[in-house]
Amino acid sequence: MLRLAAFFSFALAAGLPAILAVTREELSLLAGVSAAIAVLLLSILFVLKKTCFRVPTVLIVSALSGLALNGYQISQISSEQLPLALAGKDLRLDIEVASLVQYHSISSKRVSASFYAIVVEGATSTASQETEGHAVRRGQKIRLNWYQPPRKDLLKPGSQWALTVRLKQPRGTANPGGFDYQAWLLAQGVIATGYVRDKEGYEKTGQKIHGLDSARNGLSQSLFATAPSHALLKALLIGDKSDISQGQWQVLQKTGTIHLMAISGLHIGLIATLGFFLGRLVARLLSLYCQRGLLWIGPALAIAFAGIYAGLAGFAIPTQRALIMVVLFSLAIMQGRRLNYWHVFLWALCLVLIADPFAPLSSGFWLSFAAVAILVFCFSHRRARPSALGGMLKAQLFLLLGLAVPLSLLGLPIAGIAPLANLVAVPVVSFAIVPMLLLAASISAVSDTLGVALVSYAGSLFDYLWWVLDWLAALDLRWRVLPAKSWLMATIASIGAVLLLSPAGLRARLPGIALLLLFVFPQHKGMEARVTVLDVQQGLAVTVRSQDKTLVYDVGSRFGDFDMGSRVLAPFLLGEGVDELELVVVSHGDNDHAGGFKGLVELVPARAVISGEPERIGTGLEACKAGQAWRLGEFTVSVLWPESALSSGEKANNLSCVVLLQSKTTSILLMGDVEKTVERRLLQAGLPKDIDILLVPHHGSKTSSSVALIEHLKPAYAVFSAGYKNRYRHPNEQVLLRYERQGSEILRTDLHGAIDFSWDKNGELQVTKERISRPRPWYNAAN
Repeated sequence: MLRLAAFFSFALAAGLPAILAVTREELSLLAGVSAAIAVLLLSILFVLKKTCFRVPTVLIVSALSGLALNGYQISQISSEQLPLALAGKDLRLDIEVASLVQYHSISSKRVSASFYAIVVEGATSTASQETEGHAVRRGQKIRLNWYQPPRKDLLKPGSQWALTVRLKQPRGTANPGGFDYQAWLLAQGVIATGYVRDKEGYEKTGQKIHGLDSARNGLSQSLFATAPSHALLKALLIGDKSDISQGQWQVLQKTGTIHLMAISGLHIGLIATLGFFLGRLVARLLSLYCQRGLLWIGPALAIAFAGIYAGLAGFAIPTQRALIMVVLFSLAIMQGRRLNYWHVFLWALCLVLIADPFAPLSSGFWLSFAAVAILVFCFSHRRARPSALGGMLKAQLFLLLGLAVPLSLLGLPIAGIAPLANLVAVPVVSFAIVPMLLLAASISAVSDTLGVALVSYAGSLFDYLWWVLDWLAALDLRWRVLPAKSWLMATIASIGAVLLLSPAGLRARLPGIALLLLFVFPQHKGMEARVTVLDVQQGLAVTVRSQDKTLVYDVGSRFGDFDMGSRVLAPFLLGEGVDELELVVVSHGDNDHAGGFKGLVELVPARAVISGEPERIGTGLEACKAGQAWRLGEFTVSVLWPESALSSGEKANNLSCVVLLQSKTTSILLMGDVEKTVERRLLQAGLPKDIDILLVPHHGSKTSSSVALIEHLKPAYAVFSAGYKNRYRHPNEQVLLRYERQGSEILRTDLHGAIDFSWDKNGELQVTKERISRPRPWYNAAN
């Protein structure tokens, strides 16, 4: 029992460095102090030899060790990003493509390529003396975009190139509860991102024939066609999800089968089991000639089969977790030990946290370990073994109930149809499609024709399965529990879930239901109104909430299948308990303001949508015109621009919908991308003075923010929404200076992350800058 508790203490503390809101210096200090205290406690225990102190000392030392180890790891990884002196400079590097190459359409005639690369020969920039002493070193990993790439048969895994590139430190958006792209890149070992400077010329210097990524690329090119199902089959075999469409992801999410696309516990466990029983068969045959020392063959083949499949999947982090679990189980069987499932679970948890200290930032980490814990808890103490069908049905019901709490805390929907969908999909995928794909991969080494034929059969079978999933998805039996996020509520809900799933009977389950009901009912947040300017890089997205009504102004950009509406705006709103929008205002049709519209409203429907350019956004939208007005809780929402008499030849920026929000104590002006000509006309029309919050027009471009406008508005807060080191160089230095001279407080999403304004019942304003108020160790070097 002490060993289990020690493992748990270590794991609990090892997960903290990734989620603590501290700077890198503070985390380094914390890690050092923790290590020192752990050594001191062990020394005291060794000297005193008091058994009464043994249990608490072991638990405390375990926790301090986890904190010290992962605190040190994250501090080191965070410090190894690209030197700021090299950011934005031309660098000549010799690189090797170290991943599958993903292609994205820029226009009807142009594509771009993105890939990971390993630096083969490091280089420094000779552009200025500022870069002296700084270098990109050999062996470091970078992520590159190539906007005019060479032919696909040249640019592939293992190919080596001499390139001129421009790099910057890894950078992602910073929003409350949002996905941390920067941490994700650092977890992959990436020290910089950038692009190839085509005009400087490039040269292919070599090609590695062998290698894991080369083998994966070969399978991708030889086995998979362009059929829609083949994108899903490719994800199942080699872990490449780049071709899966947004619509396919929606079907998987609505049916609760999205886990099938992650090569993790289910698939790795299946292949390991296949290897184990094959090894047992080999051992039986060999036992005819040798009676001893054959027990290791089954577990060894289990590890080998799981390792090969994990390699095909590119050793993605979810795959690594499953592989660790398989290795631990197999080693225990090899040594003839009786398996304690909780021991294996906690061992795997600790090893995953050591191997990937950023793991707690991933929702997949929490959901995968929660799912395993639920199954261990629900089945390990039940003596009666259910039938195969009964066991699968029970497992799905247990997972539906048990994962409701973590899904809700992560702001994800609970798929009510998931037990039925998984009852159909899991056997088909696990026992038919995946084995066929692995067999096709093996046979393709001898005959591509046979391999392609097998993949075709697997695709046909998947098409039938997809028809079922598509039909179930159309029912859309999802619901969201939208509680206030707090450690207290999370603890209460977790206890309730444990009691509900307990095999102890109805007496324990009734209190569990009562605790879960406390979790379900919404909690009062204590804020009367809230305005959040989200960090959507080079774009704009604003949410306004008052008295349980929500307005969204602009929805960020879209690139390929990635859009800010579904990836940033919707998760933020759903995490805050918003499942319907009162009004969406899309200022105009440019991508950086309108690209995320479809992705947003698919997840969070809106009662009304208006735009300055409705014809560019989609059908059924109302035109935005001066004089329109709505009531949003404490705010009056008024449209000031555009005028209905504007000609259709007007610039898109000047058709932006300008919105004024006013309450008894506060005024907020949202100006889209209007330029100085519109600013003059708004001033002539009688624009209100002394604005509290101004969303600076056109990201702070020099084409906007005239001196007359700034002197008239006298904004207390000037908010600039722009991308970090964007190519337009927004905001303009002269524009920044104008607002500073006026006395406005400057707030920038590129430097501060999301900007949040909250008013309590007394009208007291609290301003929160995401990167400042919730620092992360990896932010420091990037700002």
